[in-house]
Amino acid sequence: MTPADLSHTVLHAVRRAVGEGALREVEVPPRVVVERPRPGGCGDWATNAALQLARGVALPPRRVAEVLRERLLEEPGIAQVDITGPGFLNLTLRSGVRSDADRVLVRGILDQGPGYGHGDALRDEDLHLFGAEDGSGHRGEARERVVGDAVAALVRSQGGRVRYGVRGERLAVRAAHYDVFAALGPDAGRWALLRPARHDRVPEPGVLLRQTEDNPFFLVRYAHSRARALQRNARDLGFRSVDEGHGVDDGHDGHDGLDVRGRSDGLDLHGQGDGLDLHGQGHRLDVPGQDDRLDMHGQGDSSHGEADAPHPATP
Repeated sequence: MTPADLSHTVLHAVRRAVGEGALREVEVPPRVVVERPRPGGCGDWATNAALQLARGVALPPRRVAEVLRERLLEEPGIAQVDITGPGFLNLTLRSGVRSDADRVLVRGILDQGPGYGHGDALRDEDLHLFGAEDGSGHRGEARERVVGDAVAALVRSQGGRVRYGVRGERLAVRAAHYDVFAALGPDAGRWALLRPARHDRVPEPGVLLRQTEDNPFFLVRYAHSRARALQRNARDLGFRSVDEGHGVDDGHDGHDGLDVRGRSDGLDLHGQGDGLDLHGQGHRLDVPGQDDRLDMHGQGDSSHGEADAPHPATP
């Protein structure tokens, strides 16, 4: 069950509550946000749907949350619903639902390989850009070039064609108010230029240099580093690489632990159900070296050496 599935589930609960008269007639929002619980929350996912609806139905948010909770508990796949704070709904999925969703996701990634996420939704479509770095004759401002590069990559991944020239759509973005790449380096600099909406200011450099959970760029680097460390440590422990993938174990062949089969760069792990401490270093972060460098382009042209960093949960 994905966040999108959960969003539809919450909206269904809202419509049921309105239809049954538990909540007064109100315009149901087209979507609700489902995200990971924030500090003080619990469960697998959380939503502020009750707070969104409270004013329209003239009820306290916690009362709205209680109404929605009753209906969400009837949905298959949801094991528990807790109400925290002023009316946040915290959803805990049934264990089978979590593992099934993870298995489907991993199987899809393994099957599609480098083509995962690509499609043909923009096949035969042309995007004309002016002001980007490639072939336009006009280099433009740094943020405009970076956004143009990202847009072009997305269009190509969906089968479209990108053309640069003196005519075309101008990417009207708000220019950075400081030298982003000098202050942050190439990776954090690109993140700073891409993440805000085009009319928003680029974040101050200090935000993206903090190695804490409130820095989304750090979370991406941390996840990348941990995945690389898992591969390195598994190789050090003698786990073999599998040349041909056989899909993902369905958990019904008698194994008590973990059986993950990848392709040429995958792992074949067999645990015993007691967990696996690969390094014994707690939350030590091994930032990849020359072979495993993080590059927001995916080109491997950026290195950050080796350093210790806190776990994202560490303030």
